[in-house]
Amino acid sequence: MSESTVQYRRVHPVILALSAASSCVNTLFVILMTFASYIATGVYGATAVLAGTILTGSRIFDAITDPLIGLLTDRISTRFGRCRPLAIIGYIATSIAVLAMFVICPGQGQIGVFVLLYLLYIVGYTLFTVGNNMIGPIITNDPKQRPIYSRWMSIYVTVLSTMFSVVLSKTLMPKHGYQLGLPLFKDLAWIVVIAGAVLMLISIIAVTIAKADIPENYVNVKKQKVSFKDSRKSAELILAVGHFPGSFAKISKLTEITFLKNQQKARKSKVLVNSISRGVRRWHMANPGTDPRFVESQADACTEKSPV
Repeated sequence: MSESTVQYRRVHPVILALSAASSCVNTLFVILMTFASYIATGVYGATAVLAGTILTGSRIFDAITDPLIGLLTDRISTRFGRCRPLAIIGYIATSIAVLAMFVICPGQGQIGVFVLLYLLYIVGYTLFTVGNNMIGPIITNDPKQRPIYSRWMSIYVTVLSTMFSVVLSKTLMPKHGYQLGLPLFKDLAWIVVIAGAVLMLISIIAVTIAKADIPENYVNVKKQKVSFKDSRKSAELILAVGHFPGSFAKISKLTEITFLKNQQKARKSKVLVNSISRGVRRWHMANPGTDPRFVESQADACTEKSPV
Protein backbone atom coordinates (compact mmCIF):
# COMPACT_ATOMS: atom_id res chain seq x y z
CA MET A 1 0.00 0.00 0.00
CA SER A 2 1.48 3.33 -1.02
CA GLU A 3 1.78 6.23 1.33
CA SER A 4 -0.80 8.25 -0.64
CA THR A 5 -3.53 5.66 0.06
CA VAL A 6 -2.94 5.53 3.82
CA GLN A 7 -5.90 6.99 5.69
CA TYR A 8 -4.72 8.80 8.82
CA ARG A 9 -7.04 9.54 11.70
CA ARG A 10 -6.77 13.26 12.35
CA VAL A 11 -8.50 15.42 14.94
CA HIS A 12 -9.10 19.12 15.34
CA PRO A 13 -6.10 20.97 16.84
CA VAL A 14 -8.21 22.14 19.81
CA ILE A 15 -9.32 18.56 20.53
CA LEU A 16 -5.71 17.43 20.24
CA ALA A 17 -4.60 20.05 22.76
CA LEU A 18 -7.40 19.26 25.22
CA SER A 19 -6.84 15.51 25.05
CA ALA A 20 -3.35 15.96 26.51
CA ALA A 21 -4.63 17.81 29.60
CA SER A 22 -4.44 14.75 31.86
CA SER A 23 -0.80 14.09 31.02
CA CYS A 24 0.35 16.10 34.05
CA VAL A 25 -1.94 14.40 36.59
CA ASN A 26 0.67 11.71 37.24
CA THR A 27 3.21 14.40 38.04
CA LEU A 28 0.89 16.04 40.58
CA PHE A 29 0.37 12.75 42.41
CA VAL A 30 4.09 12.01 42.37
CA ILE A 31 4.86 15.43 43.89
CA LEU A 32 2.23 14.86 46.59
CA MET A 33 3.54 11.39 47.44
CA THR A 34 7.01 12.75 48.05
CA PHE A 35 5.56 13.69 51.44
CA ALA A 36 4.52 10.09 52.17
CA SER A 37 7.59 9.57 54.33
CA TYR A 38 6.64 12.63 56.45
CA ILE A 39 3.16 11.19 56.91
CA ALA A 40 4.48 7.73 57.77
CA THR A 41 6.91 8.98 60.44
CA GLY A 42 5.19 12.09 61.77
CA VAL A 43 1.53 11.03 61.64
CA TYR A 44 1.27 7.24 61.49
CA GLY A 45 4.03 6.71 64.05
CA ALA A 46 6.50 4.74 61.93
CA THR A 47 10.21 5.01 62.50
CA ALA A 48 12.39 6.38 59.73
CA VAL A 49 13.83 2.93 59.04
CA LEU A 50 10.37 1.33 58.91
CA ALA A 51 9.00 4.05 56.64
CA GLY A 52 11.92 3.64 54.25
CA THR A 53 11.45 -0.13 54.28
CA ILE A 54 7.73 0.21 53.48
CA LEU A 55 8.24 2.67 50.63
CA THR A 56 11.12 0.66 49.18
CA GLY A 57 9.43 -2.71 49.64
CA SER A 58 6.37 -1.47 47.81
CA ARG A 59 8.46 -1.51 44.62
CA ILE A 60 8.36 -5.31 44.80
CA PHE A 61 4.57 -5.19 44.97
CA ASP A 62 4.59 -2.73 42.08
CA ALA A 63 6.77 -5.07 40.01
CA ILE A 64 4.17 -7.81 40.49
CA THR A 65 1.08 -5.74 39.78
CA ASP A 66 2.37 -3.91 36.69
CA PRO A 67 2.61 -6.98 34.40
CA LEU A 68 -0.70 -8.32 35.74
CA ILE A 69 -2.44 -5.04 34.99
CA GLY A 70 -0.81 -5.09 31.55
CA LEU A 71 -2.31 -8.53 30.90
CA LEU A 72 -5.68 -7.28 32.13
CA THR A 73 -5.53 -4.24 29.86
CA ASP A 74 -5.10 -6.34 26.72
CA ARG A 75 -8.27 -8.27 27.57
CA ILE A 76 -10.53 -5.33 28.39
CA SER A 77 -13.23 -4.64 25.83
CA THR A 78 -16.23 -2.48 26.75
CA ARG A 79 -18.61 -0.33 24.80
CA PHE A 80 -16.90 2.66 26.43
CA GLY A 81 -13.53 1.64 25.02
CA ARG A 82 -10.39 0.86 26.97
CA CYS A 83 -8.52 3.97 28.05
CA ARG A 84 -11.48 5.79 29.60
CA PRO A 85 -12.60 2.98 31.94
CA LEU A 86 -9.01 2.31 33.02
CA ALA A 87 -8.27 6.00 33.59
CA ILE A 88 -11.48 6.60 35.54
CA ILE A 89 -11.18 3.50 37.74
CA GLY A 90 -7.49 4.16 38.34
CA TYR A 91 -8.07 7.81 39.19
CA ILE A 92 -10.88 6.98 41.65
CA ALA A 93 -8.70 4.38 43.39
CA THR A 94 -5.73 6.74 43.53
CA SER A 95 -7.84 9.61 44.88
CA ILE A 96 -9.41 7.40 47.55
CA ALA A 97 -5.97 6.20 48.66
CA VAL A 98 -4.54 9.74 48.78
CA LEU A 99 -7.50 11.32 50.60
CA ALA A 100 -7.67 8.46 53.08
CA MET A 101 -3.93 8.63 53.70
CA PHE A 102 -3.65 12.41 54.12
CA VAL A 103 -7.15 13.49 55.24
CA ILE A 104 -9.35 10.72 56.65
CA CYS A 105 -7.21 8.12 58.42
CA PRO A 106 -4.15 9.84 59.94
CA GLY A 107 -3.39 8.68 63.47
CA GLN A 108 -0.71 7.20 65.66
CA GLY A 109 -0.11 3.45 65.59
CA GLN A 110 -1.86 2.79 62.26
CA ILE A 111 1.06 1.48 60.27
CA GLY A 112 -1.05 -1.30 58.77
CA VAL A 113 -3.57 1.25 57.48
CA PHE A 114 -0.77 3.27 55.90
CA VAL A 115 0.64 0.17 54.15
CA LEU A 116 -2.77 -0.84 52.76
CA LEU A 117 -3.48 2.69 51.51
CA TYR A 118 -0.07 2.91 49.88
CA LEU A 119 -0.62 -0.41 48.08
CA LEU A 120 -4.03 0.83 46.91
CA TYR A 121 -2.33 3.97 45.63
CA ILE A 122 0.15 1.89 43.61
CA VAL A 123 -2.59 -0.18 41.97
CA GLY A 124 -4.73 2.89 41.21
CA TYR A 125 -1.76 4.87 39.93
CA THR A 126 -0.80 2.02 37.57
CA LEU A 127 -4.34 1.66 36.22
CA PHE A 128 -4.64 5.40 35.65
CA THR A 129 -1.21 5.62 34.00
CA VAL A 130 -1.99 2.78 31.59
CA GLY A 131 -5.33 4.28 30.59
CA ASN A 132 -3.97 7.81 30.39
CA ASN A 133 -0.97 6.82 28.26
CA MET A 134 -3.29 5.17 25.74
CA ILE A 135 -4.82 8.53 24.81
CA GLY A 136 -1.87 9.59 22.65
CA PRO A 137 -1.81 6.52 20.38
CA ILE A 138 -5.59 6.37 19.87
CA ILE A 139 -6.38 10.07 19.51
CA THR A 140 -4.47 10.30 16.23
CA ASN A 141 -2.15 8.21 14.07
CA ASP A 142 -1.13 11.12 11.88
CA PRO A 143 2.69 11.46 11.89
CA LYS A 144 2.28 15.24 11.75
CA GLN A 145 -0.09 15.46 14.74
CA ARG A 146 1.62 13.06 17.12
CA PRO A 147 4.64 15.35 17.71
CA ILE A 148 2.19 18.18 18.39
CA TYR A 149 0.46 16.01 20.99
CA SER A 150 3.84 15.37 22.65
CA ARG A 151 4.52 19.10 22.74
CA TRP A 152 1.19 19.72 24.45
CA MET A 153 2.07 17.06 27.01
CA SER A 154 5.33 18.86 27.77
CA ILE A 155 3.53 22.19 28.04
CA TYR A 156 0.95 20.84 30.49
CA VAL A 157 3.57 19.15 32.66
CA THR A 158 5.83 22.22 32.74
CA VAL A 159 3.07 24.78 33.38
CA LEU A 160 1.15 22.74 35.96
CA SER A 161 4.30 21.70 37.84
CA THR A 162 5.39 25.34 38.01
CA MET A 163 1.95 26.48 39.17
CA PHE A 164 1.90 23.71 41.77
CA SER A 165 5.27 24.84 43.14
CA VAL A 166 4.11 28.46 43.23
CA VAL A 167 0.90 27.58 45.09
CA LEU A 168 2.87 25.50 47.56
CA SER A 169 5.53 28.12 48.26
CA LYS A 170 3.46 31.31 48.00
CA THR A 171 0.10 30.23 49.42
CA LEU A 172 0.14 27.01 51.42
CA MET A 173 3.49 27.44 53.16
CA PRO A 174 2.72 30.98 54.45
CA LYS A 175 -0.79 29.85 55.45
CA HIS A 176 0.63 27.10 57.66
CA GLY A 177 3.55 29.06 59.06
CA TYR A 178 6.13 27.45 56.78
CA GLN A 179 5.72 24.18 58.68
CA LEU A 180 5.49 20.81 56.98
CA GLY A 181 2.64 19.15 58.83
CA LEU A 182 -0.68 17.41 58.52
CA PRO A 183 -2.78 20.60 57.89
CA LEU A 184 -0.59 21.52 54.91
CA PHE A 185 -0.69 17.97 53.56
CA LYS A 186 -4.50 17.90 53.78
CA ASP A 187 -4.83 21.07 51.71
CA LEU A 188 -2.26 19.77 49.25
CA ALA A 189 -4.12 16.48 48.82
CA TRP A 190 -7.42 18.22 48.10
CA ILE A 191 -5.76 20.51 45.55
CA VAL A 192 -4.16 17.56 43.73
CA VAL A 193 -7.37 15.50 43.67
CA ILE A 194 -9.59 18.37 42.48
CA ALA A 195 -7.11 19.67 39.89
CA GLY A 196 -6.49 16.15 38.63
CA ALA A 197 -10.22 15.45 38.31
CA VAL A 198 -10.73 18.60 36.23
CA LEU A 199 -7.80 17.82 33.94
CA MET A 200 -8.84 14.19 33.50
CA LEU A 201 -12.42 15.25 32.74
CA ILE A 202 -11.15 17.59 30.02
CA SER A 203 -9.17 14.78 28.40
CA ILE A 204 -12.06 12.31 28.58
CA ILE A 205 -14.43 14.82 26.99
CA ALA A 206 -11.92 15.48 24.19
CA VAL A 207 -11.45 11.73 23.56
CA THR A 208 -15.22 11.23 23.55
CA ILE A 209 -15.79 14.05 21.06
CA ALA A 210 -13.05 12.67 18.82
CA LYS A 211 -14.67 9.19 18.98
CA ALA A 212 -11.22 7.69 19.41
CA ASP A 213 -11.80 5.31 22.33
CA ILE A 214 -14.41 3.07 20.71
CA PRO A 215 -14.38 -0.72 20.18
CA GLU A 216 -14.17 -0.30 16.40
CA ASN A 217 -10.69 1.22 16.68
CA TYR A 218 -9.39 -1.90 18.43
CA VAL A 219 -10.78 -4.45 15.97
CA ASN A 220 -7.79 -4.55 13.62
CA VAL A 221 -5.19 -4.27 16.34
CA LYS A 222 -2.76 -7.17 16.10
CA LYS A 223 -2.91 -9.22 19.28
CA GLN A 224 0.26 -10.80 20.54
CA LYS A 225 0.07 -13.67 23.00
CA VAL A 226 1.78 -12.81 26.27
CA SER A 227 2.78 -15.67 28.54
CA PHE A 228 3.35 -15.69 32.28
CA LYS A 229 7.07 -16.02 31.56
CA ASP A 230 6.99 -12.69 29.71
CA SER A 231 5.21 -11.12 32.69
CA ARG A 232 7.85 -12.50 35.05
CA LYS A 233 10.61 -11.01 32.87
CA SER A 234 8.80 -7.67 32.95
CA ALA A 235 8.62 -7.81 36.74
CA GLU A 236 12.35 -8.56 36.94
CA LEU A 237 13.05 -5.63 34.62
CA ILE A 238 10.94 -3.28 36.75
CA LEU A 239 12.80 -4.38 39.87
CA ALA A 240 16.10 -3.89 38.08
CA VAL A 241 15.58 -0.40 36.69
CA GLY A 242 13.02 1.01 39.13
CA HIS A 243 9.49 2.36 38.80
CA PHE A 244 10.36 5.55 36.93
CA PRO A 245 12.78 4.80 34.07
CA GLY A 246 12.83 8.47 33.07
CA SER A 247 14.34 9.37 36.43
CA PHE A 248 17.61 7.72 35.45
CA ALA A 249 17.95 10.02 32.46
CA LYS A 250 17.19 12.99 34.71
CA ILE A 251 19.70 11.81 37.31
CA SER A 252 22.33 11.25 34.64
CA LYS A 253 21.71 14.70 33.19
CA LEU A 254 21.78 16.29 36.64
CA THR A 255 25.01 14.46 37.46
CA GLU A 256 26.52 15.63 34.19
CA ILE A 257 25.51 19.24 34.83
CA THR A 258 26.82 19.09 38.42
CA PHE A 259 30.09 17.58 37.24
CA LEU A 260 30.55 20.23 34.56
CA LYS A 261 29.78 23.00 37.05
CA ASN A 262 32.19 21.57 39.59
CA GLN A 263 34.78 21.09 36.89
CA GLN A 264 34.35 24.71 35.81
CA LYS A 265 34.64 25.89 39.41
CA ALA A 266 37.75 23.76 39.86
CA ARG A 267 39.33 25.27 36.74
CA LYS A 268 38.54 28.78 37.96
CA SER A 269 39.93 27.99 41.41
CA LYS A 270 43.07 26.50 39.89
CA VAL A 271 43.61 29.56 37.69
CA LEU A 272 43.06 31.85 40.69
CA VAL A 273 45.48 29.89 42.90
CA ASN A 274 48.11 29.80 40.16
CA SER A 275 47.76 33.55 39.59
CA ILE A 276 48.14 34.27 43.30
CA SER A 277 51.13 31.92 43.56
CA ARG A 278 52.88 33.55 40.63
CA GLY A 279 52.24 37.01 42.07
CA VAL A 280 53.55 35.99 45.49
CA ARG A 281 56.69 34.42 44.01
CA ARG A 282 57.42 37.51 41.91
CA TRP A 283 56.94 39.80 44.89
CA HIS A 284 59.24 37.68 47.07
CA MET A 285 61.86 37.62 44.34
CA ALA A 286 61.79 41.41 44.29
CA ASN A 287 61.77 41.61 48.11
CA PRO A 288 63.52 38.49 49.40
CA GLY A 289 64.11 39.86 52.89
CA THR A 290 60.43 40.15 53.64
CA ASP A 291 59.63 36.51 53.02
CA PRO A 292 59.00 34.97 56.45
CA ARG A 293 60.41 31.68 55.26
CA PHE A 294 63.50 33.52 53.95
CA VAL A 295 63.94 35.42 57.20
CA GLU A 296 63.52 32.22 59.21
CA SER A 297 66.08 30.41 57.07
CA GLN A 298 68.53 33.30 57.46
CA ALA A 299 68.03 33.29 61.23
CA ASP A 300 68.64 29.53 61.36
CA ALA A 301 71.78 29.97 59.30
CA CYS A 302 73.07 32.70 61.62
CA THR A 303 72.33 30.55 64.69
CA GLU A 304 74.25 27.64 63.23
CA LYS A 305 77.29 29.87 62.48
CA SER A 306 77.30 31.69 65.83
CA PRO A 307 79.69 30.36 68.49
CA VAL A 308 78.23 28.58 71.52
